[in-house]
Amino acid sequence: MAEGILSCFQIPDAARAARPEAVVEAFLKEKILSGAYPEGTLLPSTLPWARALRINDRRLQRALSRLTAEGFLERRPRYGTRVKRRTARPVVVILCSFALVEEPLYFLRKIIEHLRSQLRALDYEVEVIDDLFSLLVNDFDQQQQRVERLRERLTALDPAGYVECVFDLSRLPDLYPALKRPLVSFYPTTSGGDVAIDERASVHESMKYLAAQGRRKVLLLRSAGRLSSLHRATETFWNDVEAFGFLRGTFREIYHSGLNDSMEEEAYRWTLQLVKSWKGLRRNYVPDCLLVCDDIMMRGVARALAQTPVRVPEELLIVSSANESIRFPYAVPVVRCETPLSEVAQRLTELLDARIRRRKPPRTPVHITSARIVPPA
Repeated sequence: MAEGILSCFQIPDAARAARPEAVVEAFLKEKILSGAYPEGTLLPSTLPWARALRINDRRLQRALSRLTAEGFLERRPRYGTRVKRRTARPVVVILCSFALVEEPLYFLRKIIEHLRSQLRALDYEVEVIDDLFSLLVNDFDQQQQRVERLRERLTALDPAGYVECVFDLSRLPDLYPALKRPLVSFYPTTSGGDVAIDERASVHESMKYLAAQGRRKVLLLRSAGRLSSLHRATETFWNDVEAFGFLRGTFREIYHSGLNDSMEEEAYRWTLQLVKSWKGLRRNYVPDCLLVCDDIMMRGVARALAQTPVRVPEELLIVSSANESIRFPYAVPVVRCETPLSEVAQRLTELLDARIRRRKPPRTPVHITSARIVPPA
């Protein structure tokens, strides 16, 4: 790297700072936002650059990695590190509450996958910013710093619109007013948002299927977690018990701490106890079908049914709410009642595109009311 090029990227005070990577990050970000380092500007190689700045190479790498993650830089082999070029296409930012690396969030990852495909088909670029819950901390100053970094990243992206996934941005009052572009929101239940999944559809289709199969003694197993406001689904369950002539119906709530493995483990433990209790009951009091309202929960139920030493009735038929194109290997036969995640993404895309282009958008809220029965393979 020529000394002349290195001299263009001198960063004052980096060597004397306690956290030189923070100084490097703030300096480069200011230069990029001000236009002093225009799009496509090639940055020096990190090793000679770190030596010139008299800082550790790993600290410099850390600063460049954060700027890359925030959308200010792009780094590729044999391409180097450059100031990210702005595409001519408008950018849509998907804002997600959870860290998408969390395993139970497969349904959100699938919706975002569909959103990427459908938005790109309409000639939008797509950026995803996840783990927004991490912004909500008890330390006010720390929260302000995190919100400020997010605001800077959004300023660099200059989005045409936003898709909000399972997060109420009004909880960040310092950020929300800055989002002056069209926004659409998705929640997994009918508790709010522009697009939501109606839990009643899956329960109704499942009950209709069970009745058509001649089942009459049904047990509903549902989640009682934070994001599972299923009281309307339970109301549908009781209505269908009467409408389809089930002899007796009951339900059980599984409590858990959130979208994590505790949901599966609680369902596993409870199902083991349930099956043991059947051993002392007369046949007329043992359910002949089981309706499970969550496929993570279904994993625990299936594992318990496969491992229990107590004989499970051969006629027991299991139907589980599931998500389109996402399949888990169960150790017992399970009928899936699938929610169309591609339709969720399609509705969000149509609504946002209409708002960006200032056309008359579809009426909101849009409730996804379709569900499809898929027998076990």
